[in-house]
Formats: sequence, C-alpha cells, structure tokens
Amino acid sequence: MIAVQRQQTSLGLPLAYLTALMLIHVPGGLVHWLNPGLFSTSIEVAQGLRLSVLAAVAFLIGLLLSLHTNHRPTADHPSRSLQPRSAGGWRQRQTQLPFWRFCLIGGLSCAFLLTPLLAIPSLAAVVSTGSAIWILGGLLAIRCFSQQQREQLPAWLLAILAYPSLTLILGGFLSYGTAALINTLAVLLVSVRGIAKVLLAYALALLLALSVFTAYFQNRNSLRDAVWGGAPLPQRLTALSAIAADLHLFDPYAEPDARATDERLNQNYFLGMAESRLRSGDFSPLAGRSLWEAITALIRRMFWPDKPVSAGSGTLVSEATGLVLSDTTSFGIGNVMEAYLNFGTTGILLFFCGFGYVLSWLDRSAFLAEKRGDVQQLLSTFLPAVALIQPNGSFVELTSGAAAAWLAARLWSWLWRQQPARRSL
Repeated sequence: MIAVQRQQTSLGLPLAYLTALMLIHVPGGLVHWLNPGLFSTSIEVAQGLRLSVLAAVAFLIGLLLSLHTNHRPTADHPSRSLQPRSAGGWRQRQTQLPFWRFCLIGGLSCAFLLTPLLAIPSLAAVVSTGSAIWILGGLLAIRCFSQQQREQLPAWLLAILAYPSLTLILGGFLSYGTAALINTLAVLLVSVRGIAKVLLAYALALLLALSVFTAYFQNRNSLRDAVWGGAPLPQRLTALSAIAADLHLFDPYAEPDARATDERLNQNYFLGMAESRLRSGDFSPLAGRSLWEAITALIRRMFWPDKPVSAGSGTLVSEATGLVLSDTTSFGIGNVMEAYLNFGTTGILLFFCGFGYVLSWLDRSAFLAEKRGDVQQLLSTFLPAVALIQPNGSFVELTSGAAAAWLAARLWSWLWRQQPARRSL
C-alpha cells in the first residue's frame, strides 16, 4: 500500500484483489479464533488460513517486484487525462460524451439490457466481462470528484450503489455487487495520504461490509424467493427492506453473525480439508491438469462447440475435500486451493507471486494509458485486470474471463471512437 501510494501510478486493482482474497479467508478464521468451542472444524480452518496468508504474502512480493522492475518516472508521460480537470484546464468538448459517463452508461446498459445475449456461448462471456466498463467509469468519476469537487463525492458514491442494488433486486445475489464495489472504491484508498487514515478507512469499510453481509445472509431466502419467483417490484422491495431493518453492527462474538461468516466467508475450511486429503493420499495432486484446462479455455466455444472445459469449479471442490456438497449452491474452488492442489505450497508461492506481478503491471499500464488519453490501451488492460479479480474462481474462469474482457475492450474502444469530437483526446 505504501509503495503504491509513493509511486502514485495505480487505479487500486491489486488492493481490490487482495481485499477480495482476504474477505473469503480472514473473517472465517477470525470467528473461529474468537469463539473456541463453537465450531468443530477449527483445525481445518487453521490449516487453510495458514495457506491463505502464505498466498497473500506471495502476492505482495509479486506486487513489489512489479513496482520495482516496471518503475519509470511518469514525468515523460503527458498528464492529459480522460477526465475534465478544471474550468481553466483541458476539458472535453461539450459535443462529446465524457469518457467516465460513456463507461457508466455503456456498462450498466450492457449489464441489465443485454441479458438475452447471455444465453449465447462465447458472446455471454464478452457481454458479462464487457459490462465491467462501468467500474472504470465509476472509478474515474470518484477519483475526479474526490480531488476537485469534493462536495459532489457523496452523491456519486451513492450513485455507484445502483449496481449492487440492482443485482439484489433483479438477481437476489450480494456477491456480484460487492466485488464490483471493491474494484470501484479501491482507488480512494490508494489516493488517500497518510497510512493511519488509510488503515482506519479500510477497517471501517470492512466492518460495514460484514455488517451488510450478515443482515443479507439472515434474510436472503425470502429475498431470493421473491426474485426467483418473479414477484413484482413492490414485493421485492419489501424483502429488501427486511434486510435494511435487520442491519446491525457486525459482532464476531454473536453466534448468528459468527455462523453466517463461517458458512459463506470461510474458504479456509475447504482448503484445510483438501490439504489433509492430499497429505493422507486420499486425493492425488492435479499436477498441472487444471492449468492446462485454463489454457484450452482460451479457445472460444463458438470455435470448439464440444469443448470439455467449462467455467466454474465443477465437482473439484467435492472431490478434493471429500464432502458431499449441495447441488443448488455454488462452491468456488478459489485461487489458493487450486494452486495448492496442483503443486502444493510451491504452487501457491509461484502462482501468487506471478499473479501479483501481472495484475500490478496491468493496473499500472491502465493508469498510464488513462494519463496519456490512450483509450484502447486503457480498456485493453483495465477490463482483463478486472476479469482476473476472482479469488474464489477457478483458473479456467480467470483465463477465459480475461480473454473475453480483451475482446470486449476492443469493442468498447471502437464504440468510443465513434463519439463526436473524439479527436479532442
């Protein structure tokens, strides 16, 4: 965090990944530590937490290596931004749609108006990853207003909540909106000066996130019944209001909060179970099998209709842990667990060090492209980077998502070039 702030060449994406990674590991380990005797799986959770901490350290090492090897003074790059800066400085023409607004409108429209296209193989991935352009628009707008027009920042922060609110009302899920918010708001943390302020803001944000999660978890069934049952909007809003009414400050000592956290924010248990089965010989290491599947996943299904590889974790979590899991719930394998299943501790160190390096490079490249006003480079690095921020996903989802995001970036870049007065860039 300190190194990123000093160089001031980040859009916050590495911090967003690290936050998302810790969110599915640390809270679960915390409630086990604070409530001895409440759970019967604390040994497995402790084993998994150890591996997840190792992964986080390796990721930070990769991040620092990238910052060191790719550091170049930014003075050589034009400081022309895609944002309007000040009344007396460079500003886009009135005939041109501001870039951050283009991203917001385009991304949200893509996310909620093009849902019929999600039924088409390959095209579904491009639409899904391409809709993440709204995150870039929100991120740039928030950064712009936080630096120059701070009185408008609260209103824009509320506006950014439109996406997670719509995913709740239309889909009944909290996780998608939460991931997008983390990616959007991380830029504020890397732009704040003073490590004490950053840590305080970070802790408060996590506390708020856990508080919202526990209220959602207690009421998610009634909300999903309304949403999945096709209930009218007033009934869905009533179910949503029940979540707001149950909102309370997260208490790790309270059994309902602790059990909710253990059930959905504790990837450590699966990781610890997999480690035990690998050591006992009950499960054979993948030895790179899932890595090869991630490479073959780059071939779009439209070119290979019978491709055996598909997104998701399949039955791998159940096979690795020996648990009989529900068919109605999605259980992501997670980056830590898949790296460990392939090559053990060495796999975790190599994957996360390399992953931290690559994600940091993409993040920095996107930042510098935005400074230069290079839309194509910005989108071609930012959207794949966002697609990689899936700590609970599989390697197949990472590679196929990044490839689809790159294609979507080319499409968005073409659409932007059709805007009037684009030469003002």
